[in-house]
Amino acid sequence: MSKELTIKEKLQIKIKNRKEITVTKLFISIAILYVIYLVLEINF
Repeated sequence: MSKELTIKEKLQIKIKNRKEITVTKLFISIAILYVIYLVLEINF
């Protein structure tokens, strides 16, 4: 029983970490797109 619980806990931790990573990637990609947009606005 204890092993099953630890596996479940590990999976939950992995899912939490992945969610955090995807959120940070989303923010980074939005920031990059915004910067590119500003650069294009200035150039043209």
